[in-house]
This record gives sequence, C-alpha cells and structure tokens, in this order.
Amino acid sequence: MLTRKNLLAGVCVLLLTAANGPALGQSLPGMYIRGDVGWSATTNANIHDRNAADHVILGNLSDIGSGWFAGGGVGAPIIPGFRGEIAYTYHGGYHLDELDHGTPQARFRADIFAHSVMANGYWDIPYTYAGIVPFLGVGLGWSEVNISDLSSTISGTTAHAPDGTADNLAWQLMVGAGVPVSPGVIVDFFYRYFDGGHGKTEAGNVVVNGSVVGAYSGAEGALHAHELGASLRFAIGG
Repeated sequence: MLTRKNLLAGVCVLLLTAANGPALGQSLPGMYIRGDVGWSATTNANIHDRNAADHVILGNLSDIGSGWFAGGGVGAPIIPGFRGEIAYTYHGGYHLDELDHGTPQARFRADIFAHSVMANGYWDIPYTYAGIVPFLGVGLGWSEVNISDLSSTISGTTAHAPDGTADNLAWQLMVGAGVPVSPGVIVDFFYRYFDGGHGKTEAGNVVVNGSVVGAYSGAEGALHAHELGASLRFAIGG
C-alpha cells in the first residue's frame, strides 16, 4: 500500500527530474483521457448510533484508517487555461477497528468503500517552469458510500448487524502540477480533499452465533479523505 512518505518522495524526484529536462508543451490541445491511482487517508468518520436510544456504540468512532483510490475520466479544454472533465473513482481499503467508550469496551469492525462520479473543473495556472504547469481544481458529483456488516466484540462474544449503502452529493478540491513527459502525455501529481458524504448501515436484526438476539436501528457516519495521487493524461484529439 502507498504511504504518504513514499508518495511525496516519488513526487519530488519526478518533479526534479522534469525540471532538469527539456521544456515541452504545457497543456493538451484537445480531448484527453486520464487514469489515476493514489493513497487516501480518512478523517473524522464520526460513526455513531442512528438512534441514540439504542446505546450500542457508546461515544463516536472516528478512525477508519487509510486506503487507496483508482479511477479514470475524460476531459477537454473549455476556454484557454480552463478544462473540464467527468471522472469515476473507487475509494477503498478503509477499515473500522476501534474500541468504543463503554465499560467494558466493545470493539467495532467494518469495511468501508465508496464509488464516486464527479464533474471537475481545473484552472491551469499560467506559470510554468521547465514545462511543469500547476493547477487548481474543484469537483461536484455523486458518491455511494458502503459499510459492510458491523460487528461488535465484547467480553469474547461477537455480534453482527446488517450492512448498508448511502447515496450522496459529493465534492472535492484539488491542487497539483502537470509534468509533460512526451508530446500528448502529461503526468499529474496532486493533493485532493474528498468529501463523500453520509454513510450508514440499515436497521435490522443483531445476530450472535447464528441466533437473533435483538434489533438495531443502524449506525451512521461520514467519509472525508485527504488523498495524494498521480494521474496520467493522454491526448485523444487535437
């Protein structure tokens, strides 16, 4: 799995290599396709009971860890210096594994992932060095946040509650730099803040060793992530 230190080191090495190389064209003249991959660290998941009266999760569970993302899209210039695109991204590899604040404490576990489809707009800042072009971006679109069945282990006994899916309005902010590597090919390195919106599990039965022991209104939280990534853009039109 990518780590922040390794990814940042790779970005610095490639940017320095490009800065010492020949200057190339600073933008793609027409339509392009892109594919990207990177590292994703979540923050402030705030997972809690949907119905406070359930008293299943005592306190909030805030840490679902780090994961990865991969996606692709298609874009084109809109006006000089500005481009737009439609992009799909899978955000995954997040795991809830945290103790609540009860006495005794219960350990909650679940897997979390999301799909997003975003309309993105970028400003390619009119300042270049050795062909490197910095950019700012903003995106708005749809996300689907998925939480697997929620397990709770306390005093050696594990209970399972249903999984769930939530559709959301999502948004993101980007900053990065494009490094031309050959005519019609640009490598982008970027930071992105992604707000995937609300996540939830469905109400249903709680099961221990195959037997129903009660009912639960479900849990809810949010997907917020700081992401570092690299993207490869290929020109497909002039």
